[in-house]
Amino acid sequence: MKKRIIYLTNTDYDRIRNIIRALKNKNLPNRDQIYEFETELNFANITDSENIPTNIITLNTKVKIKNISTDNGFVYSIVLPKDANIKEGKISILAPLGLALIGHEAGSIVKYKTEAGVYDYFIEEILYQPESKGIYTL
Repeated sequence: MKKRIIYLTNTDYDRIRNIIRALKNKNLPNRDQIYEFETELNFANITDSENIPTNIITLNTKVKIKNISTDNGFVYSIVLPKDANIKEGKISILAPLGLALIGHEAGSIVKYKTEAGVYDYFIEEILYQPESKGIYTL
């Protein structure tokens, strides 16, 4: 299987790496996916927040996605675990969908793995990316 290349700001990289390290010995339901993502971090393209392309999903990005199989669309923001609230459309970076989306660009297809199966999602549009608005410290 081809390794996916993700794009991250150095701030997001540091935050995500620190969260994963803090959870290293916890028994989480998607622990294997988190560790797989940790490996991907080693191959990520890291850049300053000011230089991240505006079509890339970063932390606190609001994104419109579509399930390719069902054609159902959703809008979510990818946030730190402490800010997650599914009723508000805020998904943790460590949730399976958060892990699948972070670092990808609009127009990409990502695989979202759950216990029920694997789903393909099309990233339709970046509705809001903090870095594109000059906000680098969320």
